[in-house]
Amino acid sequence: MKFLKAYYHFFLMQLYGPIVIADKELPLSTAPADLMAYREPVDECVDYIVGLLDEAIPDLPLVLPDPATEQGRISQTIALSVKRKCWHGLLALCSTVIPITKIGLITGVNI
Repeated sequence: MKFLKAYYHFFLMQLYGPIVIADKELPLSTAPADLMAYREPVDECVDYIVGLLDEAIPDLPLVLPDPATEQGRISQTIALSVKRKCWHGLLALCSTVIPITKIGLITGVNI
């Protein structure tokens, strides 16, 4: 369940950028005024998604026991790849603001 929540937040973040983090369940009787929320900054969204993935990864199988009958089931490899894409997206966003060579992420480049 945690992987799916993380994946849906990741998908929404890819579509819309910063999103509202749904970290608590609200009852159906919640007043509309209480449903209003602000978007969180991108780094907080990424931290939340990565945190959910870190919680989900130990509970997932490393490899699927029978891939022929369990197609579409999530494994640790899939969760780690979503985590990597999430960090890569944040890095790509940051590199548009601060060139990657300026923050020392690329070695062997003379500035």
